[in-house]
Amino acid sequence: MCSKKELEKNPTFLELLEEYSFKELLTIVKALAEARSMGPIRRYSQLDLEQDLQKEIDWVIAQGRSLRVQGQNEPLTEKWQEYLKHFNFLETLAPQIQDRIEQFRSFLENKPSKPRFVSGEVADF
Repeated sequence: MCSKKELEKNPTFLELLEEYSFKELLTIVKALAEARSMGPIRRYSQLDLEQDLQKEIDWVIAQGRSLRVQGQNEPLTEKWQEYLKHFNFLETLAPQIQDRIEQFRSFLENKPSKPRFVSGEVADF
């Protein structure tokens, strides 16, 4: 490891010491060494983001379908019917991912609160 005196001998490092304390530089170097030990950094592309969002949308759609199946075995109140109807909207999402994301955001913002089943059970989503 390099000491503060060794850094002060090099003009390039001296500029760093004028801007940061030795302790701050040591913290940065340790953080970089730790990050480097984790392997190469993978860039997160637009396509990766869209694929991850699609997985989340698919998961919520699956939860909605599961609730509908569960609701078939329960007497449904008006609130439940409204809640399940809101999930039906997900089945009609646009095929283009950008449009789907916008529609899904709207779904989340406008989703009614989840009611309880008459039997007292709480649904997952």
